[in-house]
Amino acid sequence: MNVAVLGGGNGAFAAAGDLALRGHCVTLCEAPAFFPHLREVRGSGTLHVEALPTTGLPSGRAQLALVTDDASAALREAEVVLVIVPSYAMGFFADFVAPALRSHHLLLLMPGNLWGAYRAAARVQATSAPAGVLVGEAECLIYAARKTGDGGVTIRGYKKHLGVAAANAGRTAELHERLLPLYPDLRRLDSVLQSGLNNVNPFFHPVILLSNLGLVGAPQPRRFYVEGVSDTVARLIERLDGERLALGSTLGVALPS
Repeated sequence: MNVAVLGGGNGAFAAAGDLALRGHCVTLCEAPAFFPHLREVRGSGTLHVEALPTTGLPSGRAQLALVTDDASAALREAEVVLVIVPSYAMGFFADFVAPALRSHHLLLLMPGNLWGAYRAAARVQATSAPAGVLVGEAECLIYAARKTGDGGVTIRGYKKHLGVAAANAGRTAELHERLLPLYPDLRRLDSVLQSGLNNVNPFFHPVILLSNLGLVGAPQPRRFYVEGVSDTVARLIERLDGERLALGSTLGVALPS
């Protein structure tokens, strides 16, 4: 399958490298402002992927079809467009890619981070993008990964049975089916309401960060979870998770705790 991966961070490197090693034709596209940071992968056209055996994913030198900062070039042959960027960059990337979208494209935010697919779909519809573009989101990033310089990535985890949903809930079955060649164990969710609230990151990481602000600027390295989650912080997380579940109940969305 022809895939365009948008972004240049840990998750984008993991997706581009993994999918290329598994036989897909992958283009990596970064925003022009950050494209110079991809100097090494631009020069070689490859990514070195080291996946831990526990992930079940391949390791090796992944050959990319193209590394570019041109959205039109990236999407020219693409069937699926994976947007793997931080929440604050999603609006930019939706605008960046919208002029290059065609009716056959599937645009997936991985993750959507609290209903990003709704916002992306609205921005795409506000442009001259043709009708038919399928916009959706995953409930979380499917990889746990870290870049190793500008030319490699280590994949430490892979989330099986990750949920996906389309911004138009009536097209979620289509979205799910079209993504299975890339990720065969994806799970179809009821709606983006469910995918957004299934992602515990917004209800988890901010609590740890805000509870440890005194350590954030300290020169000594810290282990975010091991040192940051005391019994008190854990209780705060549980209380906030209770609010997440209550919100889901109000919206009629079944959520795991």
